[in-house]
Formats: sequence, C-alpha cells, structure tokens
Amino acid sequence: TFTADFDLIFIDGETKFRIGLESYILDDKLGIRLGGREEAFDIGFGYEFTFLNDSTLAIDYAFELPFEIEESYGSHFIAVSFRF
Repeated sequence: TFTADFDLIFIDGETKFRIGLESYILDDKLGIRLGGREEAFDIGFGYEFTFLNDSTLAIDYAFELPFEIEESYGSHFIAVSFRF
C-alpha cells in the first residue's frame, strides 16, 4: 500500500506545492519515499530497528536533486532517531 501526500503552501502571496509517495515493506520496517516540489526531486528510504523493550532506532536517508542548478550533485540528508 502507498500513502500519497499533496501540500499547498501559501507564504507571502506565493503558492507552492509539494507531492510525496511513501510505502513500507519488509514487515513495515523499510520505508521507501518519492517526492518533489517546483525546484527539486527527492528520493529516500528509512529502516526501523525494534529492541526488546519496544524502543526503536530509525535511520533515514534522503537525496534531493534540484532542477534549476546546473552541475549539482544534489543534497544528501541523514536522520537518526531513537524512541524509548
């Protein structure tokens, strides 16, 4: 199954949009994400580890590739979160 998202953002008289698509596989442990906005395309994934006391460690990675910047290798984002 997929979760789809569409956001309209109104800031200082400008209207911007963002779209996204997310799905979880492998017993809902591995999340795969695609998204975009006017300026860039995004792709990412995340994995969640569960411990015996129901605490979780989540590691997420995303890559963003801008449309308008030439000779760009994009931006890489990494997030680590621990829930206890």
